[in-house]
Amino acid sequence: MSPAAHLTVASVAAVGGIWALPAVAQMSLTEACEAASASGVEFRQCAIDAYDEADAELNEVYRLAITRAKAFDVDAAVEGQAGPLTLEEALRRAQRDWIVFRESDCDALAVTFGGGTGAMAAGTLCRAEKTLARAQALRSMMADY
Repeated sequence: MSPAAHLTVASVAAVGGIWALPAVAQMSLTEACEAASASGVEFRQCAIDAYDEADAELNEVYRLAITRAKAFDVDAAVEGQAGPLTLEEALRRAQRDWIVFRESDCDALAVTFGGGTGAMAAGTLCRAEKTLARAQALRSMMADY
């Protein structure tokens, strides 16, 4: 396996995310897995690894977002500005709905492969990329509260 085969979401994130790779600017996870894989088996494993790492990152960011949302809700209550829906409740609902959307959207993409060998990897990479994007969206949202 080439050194490029060890490219992971975590190592990419450590240098500023997939869009900040110095030698491969604007490389998607799909392109990174293609570059790091010599076979279909390696490509599928790269997709699985990318998703697992993206999911772990999102879980960490989401936990922090919920913690911040709880603090926001307490502050709003103390200031008499609490509404009928708390930020924590809204964020939990949004996350549940987002997961349903991600799964459906990536399943639709996988179907376009006609059940071929690339379907699983395409769906998994779709989930990884959408998961990284959601983590970034939550980070941006947290910057506002």
